[in-house]
Amino acid sequence: MVTAITLCVLFTLVAGGAILCRLAGRTRGRTESIVATENYQIHDQDAYTLEYRHCVTTGLYSVFALVCPPNPHDSSVNECGLTRDGQIWVVKELRSLEHAEAIAFDWMESYSAYIRTDAHAHRPVGVKRQCSLR
Repeated sequence: MVTAITLCVLFTLVAGGAILCRLAGRTRGRTESIVATENYQIHDQDAYTLEYRHCVTTGLYSVFALVCPPNPHDSSVNECGLTRDGQIWVVKELRSLEHAEAIAFDWMESYSAYIRTDAHAHRPVGVKRQCSLR
């Protein structure tokens, strides 16, 4: 009897987590937790609010741009590096928060250059950035 109740409770928690993830627009079967939400300003011009998420299932991190300057150019993910749901598109898996932050800084600087000039200003991650927390 106790085992059946325990199984029912566990099933309810897992099913509830999957439903919440789907309602939040996340991939089915993945549970993500918000690690941090930070405000940044690039070159004292462009304001950004980024949300760092950690996927409990895979251990990977993802970064979402909640607020960023409007894009007057091509908004395809290949051009601006931002998906329709606001996730910063990366090729390499983000296995640490530090790596996610480095990619986010690189994307913010590149995106700011893109919206002003319609040209990419990609730099390797690790190059000193002119970005500050607001």
